[in-house]
Amino acid sequence: MTNAAPAPDQETRLALYKTMLEVRYLEKRAYDLSLQNLVKGPCHLAQGQEAIASAFGVAMRDDDYTFCTYRGHAHTLVRGASMSGILGELMGRECGLMRGKGGSMHLTSVEHGVMGSYAIIGAHPAHCSRRRLVSPVPRHQTGLGLFLR
Repeated sequence: MTNAAPAPDQETRLALYKTMLEVRYLEKRAYDLSLQNLVKGPCHLAQGQEAIASAFGVAMRDDDYTFCTYRGHAHTLVRGASMSGILGELMGRECGLMRGKGGSMHLTSVEHGVMGSYAIIGAHPAHCSRRRLVSPVPRHQTGLGLFLR
């Protein structure tokens, strides 16, 4: 006996594929900008892990929260942040999600439920737990995505 979820329909599969391509394009562009010394600070890429972020992006609701490690570009994009905002942040530009102050390892977009990417490995589970405890929304109605890679 298995409890496997049903396979997604064709529309969902196409949406996942499109999202994976967008994530791959974003990571490739971030890599190219890094090679040109246009990215301010380190740039931790997640190429080859597009399916993880894409699936969570489809599964999470607008009122759910995401907490990432320093490899949060893809998770930020799939939650609805703009590619230009993410790349602008990586380059330290005013058009960045945090006006260029956070960089690659500290991407945050509260309006999209991305509560931050954390540079210290293991720091974000505490923030995620606190968010769960202080949320005004009943615990069973809000999802939290905690990424440990």
